[in-house]
Amino acid sequence: MTLTATATGTDRKVWVGCLACYNDGRLMGAWFDADEVGDLTSDELHDVHDPNRHDLKDQREGYGQHEEIWCFDIEGFGHWNREMSPSHAAELDAAITALTDRTGAPADAVLAWAAHHGADLADLQGDGFEDAWHGEHDSAEAFVEQHYEDCYGEDALGPLAQYIDWERVARDWGFDGWHFHETGSGSVYVFGP
Repeated sequence: MTLTATATGTDRKVWVGCLACYNDGRLMGAWFDADEVGDLTSDELHDVHDPNRHDLKDQREGYGQHEEIWCFDIEGFGHWNREMSPSHAAELDAAITALTDRTGAPADAVLAWAAHHGADLADLQGDGFEDAWHGEHDSAEAFVEQHYEDCYGEDALGPLAQYIDWERVARDWGFDGWHFHETGSGSVYVFGP
């Protein structure tokens, strides 16, 4: 297996370190793409060569067997940004990737849904996201108005349409279980109840 300290692949990254080295007061590890670490071994981690730190190579010498490795730092996993085993990080990454591939939804939408619902790995492998996902829209108000027009037709309200406060309607939908997650770029991800 050829491993490279991170640069391409998934946006989800993990800093994998040796627990024995950590307990000895030394940080020995490297950043990897999360999809690379599922089968990572302690020997492979110790053999990773960082061109800026020549002392990483063969750090185990004189320290006995260092069997356990751990993801001490995590990036891009949303509410799962916490320490975990490399195999669990790889499983989460694979489940997020499979879900985005299957639905066409951005990974950020999956992470927003997971955080809102407190989802775990099993939830990512089920239909919960697909059942809730209603896409990315300009705003909650625009989604609610479009949804109404799709269901009842554009002319259903007639001249009364100009008097509807769609912002208030969207807020009320939030009380009924709809979730509008602001993306930070002016749009919203919409999740149904």
